[in-house]
Amino acid sequence: MADAGRKGFGQKMEETMTPQSQKTYAQQGKEALTNGYDKVQAGITPDSQKSAHQSAYDSVKGHADDQNKSILQSAKEKMGME
Repeated sequence: MADAGRKGFGQKMEETMTPQSQKTYAQQGKEALTNGYDKVQAGITPDSQKSAHQSAYDSVKGHADDQNKSILQSAKEKMGME
């Protein structure tokens, strides 16, 4: 469950699992904007104001970003989708 104004894990997973070639330019643009907004929100919202789920997701996502590879990207690779 995502906090207000944030993307949920299911939505992010769906966006990541759909190949870019199957998305319109409008969808790709929207995802880029909302991903950027979500990343900013993750960074500026204190953990004390996040739900337990959102805090855990942001923590895991942050570690994945540090390695220049998202968890969802890793999952796609393991499933042979990239």
